[in-house]
Amino acid sequence: DLDDALFELANSYMKLNQPDKAMADYQRIVKEYSSGAFVSRSLVQLGLIYYNQDKNQDAMAVYKKVVSDFPGTPEAQNALAGVKNIYVDMNDVDGYFTYVKGLGNVPTVSASEEDSLTYYAAENLYLSGDCDRSKQAFAKYIEKFPNGNFILNAQYYKGDCNYRSGETDQAITAFNYVIGMPRNIFTEPALLGAARINMNARNYAEAAQDYKELEAVAQVRSNLMEARIGMMRCYYNLQQYQPAIDACDKVLVTEKVPDYIISEADFTAARSQLALNKTDAALQLFRKVAVNVKTVEGAESKYRVAEILYNQGEIDKAQKEIFNFIDQNTPHQYWMAKSFILLADIYAKKKDTFQALQTLKSILDYYDKTDDGILDTARQKKAQLESLNSSAPVNATDSLNQK
Repeated sequence: DLDDALFELANSYMKLNQPDKAMADYQRIVKEYSSGAFVSRSLVQLGLIYYNQDKNQDAMAVYKKVVSDFPGTPEAQNALAGVKNIYVDMNDVDGYFTYVKGLGNVPTVSASEEDSLTYYAAENLYLSGDCDRSKQAFAKYIEKFPNGNFILNAQYYKGDCNYRSGETDQAITAFNYVIGMPRNIFTEPALLGAARINMNARNYAEAAQDYKELEAVAQVRSNLMEARIGMMRCYYNLQQYQPAIDACDKVLVTEKVPDYIISEADFTAARSQLALNKTDAALQLFRKVAVNVKTVEGAESKYRVAEILYNQGEIDKAQKEIFNFIDQNTPHQYWMAKSFILLADIYAKKKDTFQALQTLKSILDYYDKTDDGILDTARQKKAQLESLNSSAPVNATDSLNQK
């Protein structure tokens, strides 16, 4: 028969990836052989061509015609599958459910299918990069299927989109849901997201816990490094100095740590040791960081070396450190000014009142920041030195040496 031959020819064009020629033959079959055996099959093929060309409304019309005109046939089942795909692509699964319920001559959508279709519609939006619409779709899925088959995926993907949109409260809720579940493929990225949110919000205790758990599960090297760096920073900010030192040690043995992070770890460990009154250990670490006074950590470390030596009674060594610091021309003037104040204390300790006053005067003359306490300290020490020097010049210096 001619319609048989036309159908085979159209199928051949489809195999040769010539859909326009195939479409012409399928349309001819539908028009000229409307009561033939190949009409329903031709309509399904036309629907497929429209669908592949992103002509969803045309495809939908053809598929629905097959479903209504040829009920109970394999072609009707294929067409219904096409209708479903289009509704999912359009993120209108409710429209599909309504359509199916209105047919009456096909089984209703099962709860499991409704679950999966609702999820896949949201996932398609997420995978296409449409976070604004997908997070709304995921929220709808979570509300409708709180124990759904895809609840874990939905929570993480929604949290990821919330995080990208700056909706940190919603993101942390979603991430914490994932974290609270048994270990899964989203545990690591959820911990990373939660840790970053808590860290940025200065919720250091929560961030430290997130980073600790992240370290335990991290499969990605960069995540392991970030977890250890995060713990180091959190514990120091929490004034938990021994855990901070332990975290610093872990950072230093991590592979491919950048030099600036190594310096930060040494500096954090040094400050933590100092806070624990372990001055010898702190001094050793501060010396290591002080090699480069171009960084703020290096500049502070250079000052701390001199300060520790001064407090240990090694005033000549402390003075030498300060002179060396001056020669290195650091850009961090706060720590240079702190060193000049310490130098004035050293001169006072040596009973060289003139040099002590001149050192303090140089700060008052040239230091231009007024809100960091440097000028106030210099004025106070200068006034105290002048007062004590005028009343009791021999014993005046000892009381100046405030640490």
